Amino acid sequence: MSDGRNDGEQVGLALSGGGFRAALFHLGSLTRLNELGWLRRLSLISACSGGAITAAWLGLRWGELRFDERGVAAAFDREVTAPLRRFCSRDHDTLPSLLNMAAQLIGHPTRALAREMRSLVGEAKLADLPAAGDGPRILLTASNLVTGSLVHIDREGLTDPRLGRAELADLPLAEAVAASCAFPPFLSPCVIATDPARWQPLADADLAADESLRRRLVLSDGGLHDPAALEPLGGVGTVLVSNANVTRERWRRPTSFWTRQSGRATILQTVANALARVRDLRRRFLAPDDPLRGAAWNIADRVADFGASGPAWPDSDETRAVCSLRTRLSRFSDSEQRSLINWGYSLCDAAMRASLGAANEPAAKLPV
Repeated sequence: MSDGRNDGEQVGLALSGGGFRAALFHLGSLTRLNELGWLRRLSLISACSGGAITAAWLGLRWGELRFDERGVAAAFDREVTAPLRRFCSRDHDTLPSLLNMAAQLIGHPTRALAREMRSLVGEAKLADLPAAGDGPRILLTASNLVTGSLVHIDREGLTDPRLGRAELADLPLAEAVAASCAFPPFLSPCVIATDPARWQPLADADLAADESLRRRLVLSDGGLHDPAALEPLGGVGTVLVSNANVTRERWRRPTSFWTRQSGRATILQTVANALARVRDLRRRFLAPDDPLRGAAWNIADRVADFGASGPAWPDSDETRAVCSLRTRLSRFSDSEQRSLINWGYSLCDAAMRASLGAANEPAAKLPV
């Protein structure tokens, strides 16, 4: 049995935000990457928000995937797909949103979202993610509302460039995932308490001397900074991007109420940011003097745009409708899950064959 390590080139995968819509879309992408033998080649998975849910769960189950001689995980569906689909079939944002709205009246955020994430990852700690040499580095991102920094969270701890590096391997994974998913205004913020003595300053950490900022981290959705989760992939030679950010979800109840307006405006800003970053990355893939290589697929793409023959799921009104699904952490029906997983699978297949010359072996076949 293969040990699941990547001993070759540095291959990074970015999993964007977008609630359960993103989590399920990425699940389809990972399914096809596994079939093509690329899942085992990953050295780094960067993820935020909905993508953080999928990445964290994949990391926890990595040791049970049982890669064969072709680099394909035979247990992927059992260990990753089935539990994640069960998690996405239940509502996980209504109660945290209501409790946070009530708590915000007195200025004390709740831990309700972390409790919801615990129903997936249990009592796992950051240290339970794959160690170096045993699988890809799982890196989740969050936004520090106080310092304005993009925060990196991996199996060893947390980094805020203005505060330094904290060794927090014993931090509950549920809290890290919740921080990455804490989309404002209803699910944000997620407060993480740390011991100031566990921090080490970095070269440009201008706020490292302020113990109060290291004692209480006020975190929000990682997508506020980097909705496509691309920033941590700098320096990786081959970049894969699964981006579920799109604005086709129609705002059915336009209102002047400030909380709804701020939420809608934040979505529009993050989506535009993600699409612009992916466009720039695709230009780099095509530039003859740029050594970076890779493949990127957006949920709003068409398989015909990639020119790959025999797409698993041809473009249709049904595939376009996937872009209009909500981005909440609410219950997704079996049919909604099927559409998202199959669409992520199909776009990943088309992009990998068109951009990286991946062979169509085994032939693409809708997983759900």
